[in-house]
Parts: sequence; structure tokens; C-alpha cells
Amino acid sequence: MIYEMSQQKHISTFLNPKSLKQFQNEFLNDNNVYLNVLNLKGILVGYVILVIDENSVQLKRIVIAENYLGIGQKVLREVEQYCVEKFDLNTLWLDVYANNDRAIKAYENVGYVRYDSGVEKGKEVLFYRKKYG
Repeated sequence: MIYEMSQQKHISTFLNPKSLKQFQNEFLNDNNVYLNVLNLKGILVGYVILVIDENSVQLKRIVIAENYLGIGQKVLREVEQYCVEKFDLNTLWLDVYANNDRAIKAYENVGYVRYDSGVEKGKEVLFYRKKYG
């Protein structure tokens, strides 16, 4: 279901595509944490992938189903709360393509600060982080 959700057209320009096999391999990695986003009826409407290291958590991927766009900031706040309670972290960070205006606005609205930029596969990538403690 997560793989299928990642294939939605509204996000195709904002994510690097992954095969089902890549998802399966990443799912087995102990440093990766997959979180489901469920609606009030318990239906999967999104997911989050976290990558854990010694001092930080990378928000690797956030995907929200097209019918539920607009809940991104709420999901971000819930993920932050989960990370602070679950992991002894100093920093939560992420990268986002510079053309993903909706996501950038959501990140900035909940307190993420841009600290770097780069280029990946010919696209500008912006790096954001939020520090704790």
C-alpha cells in the first residue's frame, strides 16, 4: 500500500521514484522507521519514513494522499512529538526539492529553518532542520 501511495501523480515531481523491491529492502533496515497516517476510520491516507542516526532523525519521506492534502502540518507536529518522545535526538532534518512550494510552506510554518542547498538529479534541493534541546 505504501508503494502504491508513492506512485500518485500529484507527488511524482517531488519524489525520487522507488521500486517495490527498494521499499522492501528499506523496510528491513533497522535505522528506518515507517509511520502510517490514518484517517478517523483507520484508513491509510499517508506515510512517513524516518532515518535514525546517533544525533538526528531524517524525515526521509512524507506522503499524503491527494484527497487529504492540507494535513501536512498536523502530521509534521505529530511526527515531531513522536520523535522527541521515542528518540534521544538533537535535530530533525529533511530535504525537499525547491519546486515543492506546498511542502516548503508547511515545513517553515512549523519551525524548520533552511540551512543548506544542493543539486540532486539536476534539481535544486533545499535542506531544512529543527533543533531540540
